[in-house]
Amino acid sequence: MNRTQPPEGTNHSDHYDRMAGMYDLFLEPLVRRIRTDIQSWIQSQEPQAVLDVCCGTGKQMSYFPEDFPVWGVDLSSAMLSQARRQTHGQCVRGDATRLPFPNQKFDIVLSQFALHEKDRTTLKAELVDIARVLRPGGRLAVLDFAEPKGHTLLNRFFRWGIRQIEKHAGEEHFINYQDWMSRGGLAQVLPDLGWTPETERRYYRENLAWIVFRSTP
Repeated sequence: MNRTQPPEGTNHSDHYDRMAGMYDLFLEPLVRRIRTDIQSWIQSQEPQAVLDVCCGTGKQMSYFPEDFPVWGVDLSSAMLSQARRQTHGQCVRGDATRLPFPNQKFDIVLSQFALHEKDRTTLKAELVDIARVLRPGGRLAVLDFAEPKGHTLLNRFFRWGIRQIEKHAGEEHFINYQDWMSRGGLAQVLPDLGWTPETERRYYRENLAWIVFRSTP
């Protein structure tokens, strides 16, 4: 959800200050079933440690049991304030391109709706650091926008709706979204950057994809 840490000595404006309290009210009804699918898959893997990168309000983390080994990291203090109210997981403030965790700490890293808004340089840096904190054989599970495999009227309708939402997220955000989609969306961008897909599920007439990746050696 958030970009990168601002340079030292600059003032950081938290773009999520005003919307943090309302974020789940808007998003949760749309993704509740997807969150349940993700939670079920992650728990079935019996991981020793899971990281939710750009965890936002921590809503996905709240789906796990109280003793589940999940950490969340986000740059927005406003979002983290919400996360700490609704999850038992450990939530820390940090930059997704310089994660505040040691090498090979996590079995699974999770990213939801956070990669499409990054420019190419930031996206590459974030994926490099995600690979650093993953254990050998670890996996990156991503939920993000994808290019539909079909081109029906309903597919295009959902694409149009997503595009309108992205337009209102800010100019930089929308530019990065357009670039993301021009490169084929989630199913194409990450493989082009060295990540091998293992499993894939589609939602909303194939406009959303949840894909589990392994880093290619």
